[in-house]
Amino acid sequence: MASSPQSIRIPPDLDAEVNRFVEDTGIYASKSEFIREAVRTHLQDLHTDAGIMALRVRRALARADRPSDREQAEIHRTLDAIGDDIDDEAVDAALQAAEEEVAAAVLGDHADDE
Repeated sequence: MASSPQSIRIPPDLDAEVNRFVEDTGIYASKSEFIREAVRTHLQDLHTDAGIMALRVRRALARADRPSDREQAEIHRTLDAIGDDIDDEAVDAALQAAEEEVAAAVLGDHADDE
């Protein structure tokens, strides 16, 4: 697999923490290997995040307002991929958390009135 060299700036304290982890554990052969795995894992997490999925749907729907045949095919591929990645339990948990947050905000507003 060909790689694309990247140059990133990492704050000194984070760089030291990564170096210390790599040296202390021996799990990774190098800091570069650790960073590649961290990016890969973060992307996997983002692809299954309910909020990110909702954003992808919203953007796909926005493009649907002006679709060409090629755009329609892309929208359908995007929506199919999102449907494959949806974790119903994560969506339910996100909705429940949002409902609780709204309820707490509403009840908090009413508690101030008393």
